[in-house]
Amino acid sequence: MKHTLPVLTLTALAAAASAQVAPAAKQSLSYNRVVASWVNQSTSELSGMSIFAQAKIGGGLYVAAQTVDLEDGFLDDTSAVLGFAYSLPNVLGVATDLNLEVGYKTLGAGFRSLIGGGLEVGLSYTHSTGDAGLVGPGVLVGSPYLGADTLTLSASYSLGFMVKGLSLNASYSSESNYNYRPGFDTTSVGVGYNF
Repeated sequence: MKHTLPVLTLTALAAAASAQVAPAAKQSLSYNRVVASWVNQSTSELSGMSIFAQAKIGGGLYVAAQTVDLEDGFLDDTSAVLGFAYSLPNVLGVATDLNLEVGYKTLGAGFRSLIGGGLEVGLSYTHSTGDAGLVGPGVLVGSPYLGADTLTLSASYSLGFMVKGLSLNASYSSESNYNYRPGFDTTSVGVGYNF
């Protein structure tokens, strides 16, 4: 009887401590998002706006579409792709997906990784054989010129601590063309919403 109070106290402390050390929720990448960006092509000195939307349609499949308007209609483009995301095992709380995308005259591959603290990074490669679209915020969308390869590095930072679903997005793309035209270096900065 004289040990009942210390045993109950230790049991209560152990229960409280184990409740505070609950496993963290598994992180995952959002494929339901909309991003509005300012786009600048440094090689051609063109700039304008881009709207990108992506939605998961089931399993690992998703669709993505983008429209770009550079210099008030001088260079407009719209593109769409069908993609498949394969999620790698979540190691140390890092969510990583491999992506394959197919669109009109374009094929792409890449990865996205949510490395923690709301920071997401991505790297993608796209091969285009025709008028297939412009590069966007970390999206595997093709090039506006015949026979182009595009490498895109992207980053996104979630502002969920301020407004749920809001993110800041940035990307840099380098493109090489095969039709005797110079390639383009494209940067974009935007605001996104994950739904």
